[in-house]
Amino acid sequence: MGFLGVFGLATGQDALQQPVRALMFTVLYAGLAFDSLLLLRLGTGLSLFAFFGITKIGWVLNGTTSNFTQLIQAVGFPLPRVMTVFAILNETVTPLLVAVGIWTRPAAIIGALGMAGACYTSLRLGEDAGRAATYVVAFTAIALLVGPNRRNGVDERRATRGDERRDEARES
Repeated sequence: MGFLGVFGLATGQDALQQPVRALMFTVLYAGLAFDSLLLLRLGTGLSLFAFFGITKIGWVLNGTTSNFTQLIQAVGFPLPRVMTVFAILNETVTPLLVAVGIWTRPAAIIGALGMAGACYTSLRLGEDAGRAATYVVAFTAIALLVGPNRRNGVDERRATRGDERRDEARES
């Protein structure tokens, strides 16, 4: 699927069936992998960005976010313009933060909340909410699994350096 094929998702999202299945298998097999949290973060973050975030970037670049704002208003969310910005950031910036491992827990919590809103929207419109629900589960799992023993992210490097500096200060 090329870059232009992703932009076509604004009108019909049938092209997402295979990639979402791939995400589900990534989440399923992540538990069997050597570093399941890394695979879960990468699979969730990069797939959300690739399949939804690029579409939203296209809307912003083309100036066509007004239809999305009207959709949010029609579903009944308050402050539709603010929610539009939140949804666009939630599908562009948040998944990249999760994939790279920067502010992983807050980004995963924000991602889960945003995808819960997408799930609600899909249900209100009579669409299949399975894709959004999959992301809710994945982001929630990431938020619960990332803790004091963070690994394989930028946050871990910062935490490790901070621990080393505290240990050195204690020894002096």
